[in-house]
Amino acid sequence: MRNRFLISTALCAAFASAPVFADTTVDEERNDGIRTSTINDGAPDNLIIGSNGRVSITTDNGGTGPAVTVDSDNTFANGGTIEDTTGNDGATGVLVNGGTTGGITNNGRIAVTGALVNNDEDGDGDNDGPFANASDRAGILIVGPGAFIGDVLNTSNGVIDVVGNNSAGIRLLTMIDGNLTSLGTISVTGENSYGIDLGGGLSGDFVVDGNIATIGPGSSGIRIRSDVGGAFVVAGQVNSTAYRYAGNVPDNFKNLLDEDDTLISGSAVTVGSNIANGIFLAGSEYTGDSTTASIASATTAPAFWIAPELGNGNDIVIGNVFLGADPDVEGSEDITFNYGFVNRGVISGDGRFDGFNSTALRISGSMIDNVLRTTTIEGGVLNENLISARANEAEARSVEIGNGATLAVFENSGGIRATATGQNSSSVGLIILAGANVPIIRNASNFFVENFGVGSATAIVDQSNTVGLIENTGLIFSTVGSLSTEVQSDPDGTASSSPVSVVNRTAIDVSRSTIDVTFRQLLPDEIAREGSGQVRGDIRFGSGNDFADIQGGLVEGDIYFGDGADRLSITGNAAVVGAINDSDGDLDIFVENGQLELQNTSSVNIRQATFNDGSRLVFEVDTLDENSRFITASETVTFNEGSTVTASLANLIGDGAEYIVLEASNLVINSAIDSLQDANAPYLYNTTLARDASNPNQLVLTLRRKTTDELGMHENRAAAYDAAFTAWSENDRLGAAFASLSNSTDFFEAYDQLLPEYAASAIQFAVASNDSAIGALSSRLDSARRSPDGTGGIWVQEFGYFADREQTSFGPGYRGQGVGIAGGVDRPMGPFYAVGVNFVGAASEIEESNGVDQPMTALTGQLGVYGGVDFGGAFAGEFYAGAGVDSFETERRVLIGVFDQTSIADWTGYHYAASARFARDFEMGRWYARPSLSVDYLRLYESAYSETGGGAGIDLIVDDRESSTFSSTASFTVGGLYGSPSSWWSPQMRVGYRNDFSGDPMITNARFAGYNNEFSFRSEDLPGSGFIVGFALQAGSDYSTFSFDYDADLRDGFVRHTARLVLRLVF
Repeated sequence: MRNRFLISTALCAAFASAPVFADTTVDEERNDGIRTSTINDGAPDNLIIGSNGRVSITTDNGGTGPAVTVDSDNTFANGGTIEDTTGNDGATGVLVNGGTTGGITNNGRIAVTGALVNNDEDGDGDNDGPFANASDRAGILIVGPGAFIGDVLNTSNGVIDVVGNNSAGIRLLTMIDGNLTSLGTISVTGENSYGIDLGGGLSGDFVVDGNIATIGPGSSGIRIRSDVGGAFVVAGQVNSTAYRYAGNVPDNFKNLLDEDDTLISGSAVTVGSNIANGIFLAGSEYTGDSTTASIASATTAPAFWIAPELGNGNDIVIGNVFLGADPDVEGSEDITFNYGFVNRGVISGDGRFDGFNSTALRISGSMIDNVLRTTTIEGGVLNENLISARANEAEARSVEIGNGATLAVFENSGGIRATATGQNSSSVGLIILAGANVPIIRNASNFFVENFGVGSATAIVDQSNTVGLIENTGLIFSTVGSLSTEVQSDPDGTASSSPVSVVNRTAIDVSRSTIDVTFRQLLPDEIAREGSGQVRGDIRFGSGNDFADIQGGLVEGDIYFGDGADRLSITGNAAVVGAINDSDGDLDIFVENGQLELQNTSSVNIRQATFNDGSRLVFEVDTLDENSRFITASETVTFNEGSTVTASLANLIGDGAEYIVLEASNLVINSAIDSLQDANAPYLYNTTLARDASNPNQLVLTLRRKTTDELGMHENRAAAYDAAFTAWSENDRLGAAFASLSNSTDFFEAYDQLLPEYAASAIQFAVASNDSAIGALSSRLDSARRSPDGTGGIWVQEFGYFADREQTSFGPGYRGQGVGIAGGVDRPMGPFYAVGVNFVGAASEIEESNGVDQPMTALTGQLGVYGGVDFGGAFAGEFYAGAGVDSFETERRVLIGVFDQTSIADWTGYHYAASARFARDFEMGRWYARPSLSVDYLRLYESAYSETGGGAGIDLIVDDRESSTFSSTASFTVGGLYGSPSSWWSPQMRVGYRNDFSGDPMITNARFAGYNNEFSFRSEDLPGSGFIVGFALQAGSDYSTFSFDYDADLRDGFVRHTARLVLRLVF
């Protein structure tokens, strides 16, 4: 369709810019009005205003308007400029008399201005008073008495600018036998004015594929108040507002606004008469983004409003959408929809200021002279893109179907969105008021209704008592940010005596219905978007024989059945989670291959229930008193083979409890009761299911808290369990998070997040840093010993390391990495070929293998002394001693479902280390072998610390702790020496075996902040021995030596890698 508009634009542009034989062209400036009846030397003719032409009516030139009058059977095309800047009432750019035949084309500019009011009376920086000071003005005005035969076209280059009250860009006051098309721009400023005012009837199509904007109280972009014989098509943008500010006003500026800054405009589009071939808002199907057509209002008036009061006061019929084929496009075909209103664009209403309601689409009848005039949308309404409304401290309604409106169906395959914020606010997706008639609602995409203030959110409301079927294959979401017990208004505006919390999160409300209503949810054959077939929010039925038929997907919210013989059916692997209520106890429940999770806070009385193969009945037991019944059935409740029953918890229940979850006049269990019990229960509790000993028609569910052995805890986990459970029980959000876990994997992933780091990872990374430094020192001493000149030097090394320990049955695994720098200075001294001092600085990041914490950071600084001695006979020794300080920081995150808290802490520590290494060289030409034996000792002390930020049951207080390691390593190195005494290089390979023969396990004593129950963890020792493999490449000259080394410590379940780069400068 858009191609058709563009082709029309191009043709009209060519027509307007190029003179045609026998037409009269004006290519100069005229300062007085001209007429088609006399334009050709007193004779009638087709009139063209060329690109250089101008008809200017101004106060200065004394010209009189209208600027152009079409008063003969001729065409008119404007490719230049038509302007009236006099500011006079009644000023008109182009006046067309009815009873003539021709065509009107604007491919240039028509401006009727001079009436704009710019007056800042109070000096606050914005205009005050009226928007305009002249009236009854028009860019193009077509009047009677007879019909005008021909098309009216504003091309894509066409611009119409009008300032005036009771004015219009294009105003039709007589019948047009043709099409009305606007592809360009129309701007109107003034009170009770219109971009296009169709008041005389139109035989053809009315098409808008440009921009129309009106600013002023009571003004609208488009007003249709007479019949349209074709289709009404919008593929561009239509906007209306009376606010003097185009965007959102900052809160700190709102108090500066005057009353005339927030006046109420009319709707962007109003329809008050018949449209034979329907209403079509063009664009792509729903993408979630704004597309071609856009209808928007910043006011309390609906953005798009259809009602008889907006036109001639007669009944309105909107026919099915029919878009005729374009004869200029080969292969173009007619397009027909079985709906009278089709939206593929965006319709949006925005109240913007506090207390201003908003509505995007309103369709209603009108009470005129005490007679209800009706609006009928043949085939109904189809939304394929977006209809949205926003309001603050007010009500936002996306779609309102009012008294006297009839729709065969309301169908949504796009988005319906309503957003409210602030106090006393409400948001409604679709509301069908009393007196309307809408028998069917279908949703295949998205109803998303949200309230971020204090108030209510309702996706679908029927107050007409006509909706018999609501079918959902998409999403119906109702969300609220705050709960309130204040008295609010119902969606129809009447006061509600109930607190808003009763209706604050409602997906579907048909509670006023007395007819039978069916809500059916299905999963589509092809799920276009993740999450199809879901309802979030309550469902409220009326007093008919209602049916909730859940054939797929999820319903999360309470379901309220009123009087009547009601039914709830759950099949197709669907799930219903929430409370079930029935006012008269006449409810039949059927579940097969589905789940019903009851979260009742009071007993529900039903008539009967049947649970077949694949059904799962879940009782959220802690929402109800132990002595109450979740379900009381006046007739039979049957559990057939393959059905299961289990418990869920909203929060912890201490050491356990016993609940009578069901009582029936006849309880039938057609399987062994052990097989009826579902093992997928809260993991913290053992559950048992049994008939009551004194009443076999009662079903009893017993929960008992598991011991640490039953939970499968190792010694460290078990140490904290009782203290942790006490803390969980006093933190509702944390307790609810643990109560929701139903398997060991999820439970221990959550539980381990609560425990401090106790695997002695800190010392292993201290060892890695120390090994790297000592390894670099060893390379330096080896190079110094092999150097032909006994000179001293300054050396520096960069090193990096990585360690990974697997999780064991005794504690969590960890992994991490670090980088550092070491340096030193040494000289020969006595029997030592090198004696020196060194420094080490390193930074490490350590994280649990399966955690969600930010990595623990550790910073280390160390000073030490070292020496190397040659005992003769190629036998040498190396010695080192050092001490340092440490700093640690953690961000321990606890993430369990929607529960998300983080504790932070920092603490300090210190360490000291010593090392001795002995080796002997065996030379074989260029090659040499070097066996060596070393011992290494490291002790780390960490101060006590307290966490903050996580809250009760999360923050820990950890006492100071110590850890140490004492190990020996035997290694064998093979290397070669190449080059000359002044420039040499040496490759090396080494293998070895390390044994940790002594070391204290780290004991971590901790308690939860605010509690005195202390618990202790013992770190698990690393495997006592493992292999060392590595290589090195060394090189030197008279001025420097260089070395790159790599080593790996390989043990069962543990690996540590270190790499070093050493540079030494000779002095």
